[in-house]
Amino acid sequence: TQPSRSNFKGAPGLVHLQNVYRGTHMEGVKPGSIKWLRVVESPPKKTWSGGSWNGQGYQAPGMNWHDFTAKRILGDVPIEKDGSAYLQVPSDTFIYFQALDENKMMVQSMRSGTVVQSGETQSCIGCHEDRLKTDAAAAAGVTLAGKRAPSKLAGWYGPARAYSYAQEIQPVFDKHCIKCHNSKKYNAGV
Repeated sequence: TQPSRSNFKGAPGLVHLQNVYRGTHMEGVKPGSIKWLRVVESPPKKTWSGGSWNGQGYQAPGMNWHDFTAKRILGDVPIEKDGSAYLQVPSDTFIYFQALDENKMMVQSMRSGTVVQSGETQSCIGCHEDRLKTDAAAAAGVTLAGKRAPSKLAGWYGPARAYSYAQEIQPVFDKHCIKCHNSKKYNAGV
């Protein structure tokens, strides 16, 4: 007989980060300075993009993950005082993480990504943990984040959505910049 199986289809994934300050390239980052963990989706590329300067940036759907990938900020969660985080993420979605300071400015960004399957819990020791070493501190015990329910993503200026320069950035320029920085003043020598 076939063993019974759980059906997790559509369930969120869970991620447990033990200590955001542990890992390569985190030297000099003061403990307590990272306040937030941002989750960013890199949706599948659907169209061809080619750089006009014969350099980096070429990308074809399904071929590589390079400069011109689309990004979608899914939200942020708090980092605990011990550097830990425990959070729900959308399952079956290619995501990566960014460590943010108190002003939500990026201090470190994950250079790869991950997919958490429906109902799965993933964990990591820290940011850019060394894949060639084991960390004795990883067995140090339960983290502050591990003692509570997982955080849910707090949206970034509203619900998660595809990024659009015309909708996100141009209105800011139109409202705050264009009255002084425009072609009429430029042509008049102002």
